[in-house]
Amino acid sequence: MKKRYLGVALAATLLLSGCSVIDLISGAVPSQSTSPTPTAEPEVETPAEDWPVSLTKTEAGERYLQIVCQRNDAIGRWDAASQELADLINAGQEPLSDQVTAVANSARDVFLSTEWEIALLSDERYVWPDVVEAEIMTIIDSNERLLPTLQTEMNARTVDELYASVYPEYTAEERAASREVRLKLDIPADAVSSCIGYETDAESLYVELQQHLRDTQ
Repeated sequence: MKKRYLGVALAATLLLSGCSVIDLISGAVPSQSTSPTPTAEPEVETPAEDWPVSLTKTEAGERYLQIVCQRNDAIGRWDAASQELADLINAGQEPLSDQVTAVANSARDVFLSTEWEIALLSDERYVWPDVVEAEIMTIIDSNERLLPTLQTEMNARTVDELYASVYPEYTAEERAASREVRLKLDIPADAVSSCIGYETDAESLYVELQQHLRDTQ
């Protein structure tokens, strides 16, 4: 699989300490014990994990669902909000700002989950089975082409701004790619029922990927 560069970085790091926040601000330190300082034990270096991992057909099917289902869920909410807005306009009613905001917010969720999906499908630690490698690359490419449209919609504040978004023209190969992956990996064709239980996995996997990238810099 051709090399991909991940352009999205997670910007939050949590630091845990034995002192409270108030102690740190006031300059206080924990009370000192008169016990002798214990001898520091030598650090044991954790052996590097063996990458890349060639996924079996079963493993690939499981990982594929973990990656794509959160985006599928977000797309469902985006479609519902967009359809509600379109129904109002077609009925000759003036949409409320809250309804435009609902479409913009759901587009933002799709934008984020699309970026996660691109990064995770491109993760070079995992090698997809040859039988779906071409389709995985096609999905990555088509997702990348959708990002500008999503960015326009997530920043929209009016109906006119929403409808200024331009959707890419997808080829027959692009439209069939996800269906072919499911078929070749023996994943059920129903994208709703097969995703039950996987609705939040992509975000967790993305956080883990970003931690790995920081650790290996």
